[in-house]
Amino acid sequence: MTTTHHIRSMLLFAATVWMIAGCSGKPKAVKVPPINPEKSAQEAMAAYDKNGDGQLSIDELTSCPAIQGALGRYDKNRDKMISKEELVERFTMWAQSGIGVTRMICTVTLDQQPLSDANVEFIPEECMGGAIAGASGTTDKIGRASLAMDPSNLPSDLQELRGIHQGLYKIKITHPNINLPPKYNTETTLGKEVSAEMGETAMRIPLSSR
Repeated sequence: MTTTHHIRSMLLFAATVWMIAGCSGKPKAVKVPPINPEKSAQEAMAAYDKNGDGQLSIDELTSCPAIQGALGRYDKNRDKMISKEELVERFTMWAQSGIGVTRMICTVTLDQQPLSDANVEFIPEECMGGAIAGASGTTDKIGRASLAMDPSNLPSDLQELRGIHQGLYKIKITHPNINLPPKYNTETTLGKEVSAEMGETAMRIPLSSR
């Protein structure tokens, strides 16, 4: 096992303990979202396979930037296309992971400068079938936001937990005083696949005023 892989495994183990602790006398477990891999894959194909060839091309995935940005995680045969079977495999991993919630911290910049007071919203892709919840956060003075779900999605003793479900999301960013371009909100081209097995707990979102 390489050092990098070992470190990643250790981080994932630690994160998993934090995310699904549920032994007697400890916090209740956060339930794993009831993702239906077959149904979600079918809905994704229906939504994004514009030419009906049973494959999702890079161009077609502009409609789902979350998958497009994580193409290599799906494209097991390296043909630069995504099949329904490859989607099912990826979604099944989340459904069977035992992980109810993971951390995600976003750092937002505008024209290479930290953007404070921005609202960052992760909105589940429709193909997730309503199984996962949205999450949001407001950036601080250094442009950083820790995402949190609505407390109703968490056990009673974990209402202050900040985290997000694994899955596919569109990202919308708005600001109370700055009119950000539509490509970041009403016509967003931003998206993210949130997946705990990658060890990713943070992302940078660089914006431009143009």
